Amino acid sequence: MKKIVFNKNRRLVAAVLLAIALPSFILLILGLRAVRNERYVFEHKMMVNYREMASSCVQYADTRLDEFERRLDSIADRDDFGKTNHLSVQALYYLGRQQNIIYPSRLPSRRFFPLAFARDPSPQLAILFAGENDAKTDSYSKYAEFLSSAEAESGENRLTAKNGLMRSALKSGRVSACMETADRVLRDTTSFFLPVSLSPKIAAFFFKARGFAEQGQADAAGNAFLECYEYLLSDSAEIFSEEFTFYTGKIERELPAYPGSAETLARFKQRKAALVKELELKALVESYARNRLLPDSGYFYRDSTILYVHGYGPNKSIVAVVDLSWLISLVNQWIAAKKNVAMDVSFFDGRSIFTNKPPSSYATRQIAVTTSLSERLPFINITFFDSDPAEFTDIIRHQRLLYLSLLALLLTSILIGAGFAYFAIRKEMALTRLRSSFMSSVSHELKPPLTSIRMFGDMLQSGKITDEKKKTAYYGLISRESERLSILIDKILDFSRLEDGRIKYDFGEHGLETLVAEALAALTLIIEEKHVAVQRKTSADDPVVRCDSRMVVQVMVNLIDNAIKYSPTKKDIEIETGREGRWGFVAVRDWGIGIQAGEKSKIFDEFYRSDHMHVRDVKGTGLGLAIVRKITADHGGFARAESPSDGGLRVVVGFPLEK
Repeated sequence: MKKIVFNKNRRLVAAVLLAIALPSFILLILGLRAVRNERYVFEHKMMVNYREMASSCVQYADTRLDEFERRLDSIADRDDFGKTNHLSVQALYYLGRQQNIIYPSRLPSRRFFPLAFARDPSPQLAILFAGENDAKTDSYSKYAEFLSSAEAESGENRLTAKNGLMRSALKSGRVSACMETADRVLRDTTSFFLPVSLSPKIAAFFFKARGFAEQGQADAAGNAFLECYEYLLSDSAEIFSEEFTFYTGKIERELPAYPGSAETLARFKQRKAALVKELELKALVESYARNRLLPDSGYFYRDSTILYVHGYGPNKSIVAVVDLSWLISLVNQWIAAKKNVAMDVSFFDGRSIFTNKPPSSYATRQIAVTTSLSERLPFINITFFDSDPAEFTDIIRHQRLLYLSLLALLLTSILIGAGFAYFAIRKEMALTRLRSSFMSSVSHELKPPLTSIRMFGDMLQSGKITDEKKKTAYYGLISRESERLSILIDKILDFSRLEDGRIKYDFGEHGLETLVAEALAALTLIIEEKHVAVQRKTSADDPVVRCDSRMVVQVMVNLIDNAIKYSPTKKDIEIETGREGRWGFVAVRDWGIGIQAGEKSKIFDEFYRSDHMHVRDVKGTGLGLAIVRKITADHGGFARAESPSDGGLRVVVGFPLEK
């Protein structure tokens, strides 16, 4: 009999799936719609609340901006305008008619003062400067002579000549004269209307430091450089910003050669960094003004910098660089009284100014309202969202879980009911087909022996057979066919009783060797007829198991009978007994056709027969191994199939050992 394949009833499957899918889909749509509507209602309430808070925040910001603008207006006429401690700004500037910064004027850029380099020096000074490189000329004496002339009455000419005097004195080895001149220059209070490229005082500091170095006074030389650095950092340094950067850098390169100045130099560098930052900010504001980017009045934003321009007087303006920390404190003061609200303040280009929640929380943000901080600050956006998204999600999740749980329960009930119905119908169809196949198989199994019995019985009954040897042979055939019928009927009856649970087991303690011997004795005729060679592998002691001896013998008979039937060529059988853990086992091994991959568990199913081509020629019902599995399971044992590497099949059954 071939392997049974169940044809699926497509109409049945479609009907069951439709019964599940249609109501489930309808319920799912209704459920999701209900959950979604609940979420929309809750979100709408939160959006209204956030809009009210945004309006309140904008009003608060407008009030503070009004105060800020009034304070700027109040200090515009004060003499200490630039030094006023105004916590809301980083810097204040006066813009003149030409859109240039006229206050503060410290360290201007020389590119805005081209006339500073157009001064014509004294002709005599020009000659002296040109002759410094002439080794035959005593430049020191020439400069000293010039200082006593009428041309030296000009402050600029006098200080320029003193620069040359110090330079020539150091070149000619007059170190003391160089240092005396440097001291006089440092005491000179002459100032210039415009900055110069090389301040005489800076030159004096450098020449004094080099003079100390020539005299071997390293500490004094280092102190002179530090004094020069401090002068450069002071408000009285009349020098361009470009020269400030150049000479501070030069001093920083010189000072490491002089010990003891590292700590002071570090402090000066910090002051320089702050001053450079101020200069950069000033240059930035001046570039905006000169490029006509600033409004006549109002707020301006560019590159994370906020400027406020306040018109003051004819052709004058005040420019305030708004301190972002002031804006942050403004927002913090407003939001301090709010609960469970997070706020994000950023520029319109996405650059963040302030947030009271870490960025990791944005991913879980549910609802957000964004608006401008003020109409006067359209480039700053404020966004409100829930500071505790879990609270919002918990409410939605609770509603969702409640409904979805009921929905899932209903769908599960439908699925389970439909599943039971589907499998029950399918099982019934399969059983119907199995019964039909089984009856066909049994009919084929019963017909040959019945035909033989009837044929030989009729022949003997007719009296035509007079040869005693033939009579004896025919009687033997009738006996064997009757035995075959008896075995087949016993298998069917045993399987029926096993399935119905009508067999009463008589458990006792029995040795497996003894039971194997009984099984072999029952199959003696078949073994001799088929010329089967039986090999025995026994353990040192006979395993004693607790079982029903009659049923276990039936198990062994089925295993040995299967091994004989499915060994078409090599009629060798190996029977092994032994112990395996808490079981005593019997293994029946053959070298027959074996089984295909994936059939190890299927061969124990009812009515299962392999698709192997040799199986078609072997008579059987497919009940033998099914009976084996049922009996071993009822005994608390096991049954398994193994495929040895050299072919054939090895079936092992185990029964609990005697305790």
